[in-house]
Parts: sequence; C-alpha cells; structure tokens
Amino acid sequence: MDSLESAFGFPLPPSLKGYVSHSSSSITMFTPRALVAASAVILLFLWLGRLVLSSSRLRRRLPPGPPRLPIIGNLHQAPQVYPWRVYQEWTKQYGPVFSLQYGMNTIIMLGTYQAAHDLLNKRSHIYSSRPRAVMGGECLSRGLRTLLMPYGQQWRNHQRLQASYLNVRVSQSYRCVQDLESKQLLYEFLSPGVDFVDRYHRYSSSVIFALAYGRRLPVGDEPEIQAIDEVMKNFLYAARVGTWLVDAVPVLNYLPKFLAPWRRLGDRLHKLESTLCIDNMTKGLNSASWN
Repeated sequence: MDSLESAFGFPLPPSLKGYVSHSSSSITMFTPRALVAASAVILLFLWLGRLVLSSSRLRRRLPPGPPRLPIIGNLHQAPQVYPWRVYQEWTKQYGPVFSLQYGMNTIIMLGTYQAAHDLLNKRSHIYSSRPRAVMGGECLSRGLRTLLMPYGQQWRNHQRLQASYLNVRVSQSYRCVQDLESKQLLYEFLSPGVDFVDRYHRYSSSVIFALAYGRRLPVGDEPEIQAIDEVMKNFLYAARVGTWLVDAVPVLNYLPKFLAPWRRLGDRLHKLESTLCIDNMTKGLNSASWN
C-alpha cells in the first residue's frame, strides 16, 4: 500500500485503500504507466472519431469519387503502377473533376484540359498552389525543389532565379548548343536499328548537362546519364501520390528516425542527389569551357 501511495505521490482515500487492499490486480491497474496508456488510447479513439465525423461532413461538399473507407479513405486504391491509367478511368466514371481521400489529405483530381484551364489558369490565385508533399518535398528535397513548393516568397525567389537564365533573350545564347546536339541526333537517326527513345534521351540530357555544367554527353551511356536516371527514379518514387503513409498523416514525420524509415530513406536519397550536384559543379568550375 505504501509503495502504491508513493507511486501516485499523494495518500489514497480510506475507501480506496479498502478497495485495493482486497484486490492485488486492482493495484496493478492504478499504476501511473497504466493511466497514461489508458489516456492515450482514449485520446486516440476520440481523435479517430473526430476525424471520421469531419471526413463525412467534408465529403458532402466534395466532387464525386471512388468509395472510401473510414480513416484511410482511398489509400487502399492508390495506383502504384501506371497511375495515369487509373486516373483516366476514374475521370470517365466520375467526371473531369473528382476527389480522393488519402488519409488526412483531400486531393482534387482534374482529368481534362478544360477543367485544368478553368481552375488553374482563370482562378490561379485560388487553386494553383501545391499541397504539402512530406516525403518528396521535405524528406528528400529539404523544401528546395521548386516543383513541390507552395506559392509564397521562397517560390517567387526560385522563379526569379530560373527566369534569369531561361527567359527568351538569354535562351538565344543556347542555340549553338542545341544546334550541335540536334545535328548529332539527326545523324544517329540514320543508324540501322536505332532506339529513338534512347537517342532523344541522350540529346536532352546532353543539352541540359552542357548548359548546367559545361560538358557534353556524346555517347548516351555515360555515368552522368545513369546518375541522372537514378535521381529521377528516386524522385518519382518519393513524390508518387498514395505511396507514403506520412503524406497522408504528416504528423508521423515528427517521429524519431528509428521509427520513421521514410526519413532514413529520404536522408540517403538526398545525400546521393546532393553529392551528384556538388561533384558536377566542382568539375564545371575546374573546366575552362564552363559557361
């Protein structure tokens, strides 16, 4: 009894002392750890109940979409292979504007050009920002990938930086690089049994690499191209909608790394991508041909 009172930090009432003295199992139930666990379970159920209730209310105001399950919504239906084909079928079934629920995230899908033009062009100040992408935007890209940034000052700064070397006037100076790569592309098309997709891939990679780092990729199987392909594959995997539970429940990203394998993967992929960029930049700075 004394140990029980010391565990709680205050004396027990006489009536409670009489109860616990007749039942050793009751003493176990009244430990602080058990109370904390019970409180956590109760709070979890209250939160889940509130989530289900708010989801049902929100659903009434949303465009139509595939049937959902409680809590997870459409996570079990998220396409993992050729997702555009699944979205196309849903567009035919539910219309050009339909909704999906991936955990706590509501996603509005636009299945036609007209729907995208009406909402993202005519009403861009309302609809053209980007949703939070925890895995692809934060864990992998550290919030520095323009493609996944929400509208704001940081996005505008990135846009100004890109416009400084992608505007119409400056891009005229890139014509000599494009002309050289285009001539090689046409020559390669004349080869018997040529793989057109592979040659287009070499052409675009070489143009971008020459402009960014001052080096051409004339063959198409250079380590740099293989590294670019690896980076793109990793990014598409990390940014794919419906793949990561943390994208549906962003609060999970606050878990420590030993409980969050996606954070460890994001760190590894970010290091791989950063190392590639720094190495290429260093080689470019040491090259006399870097523009």
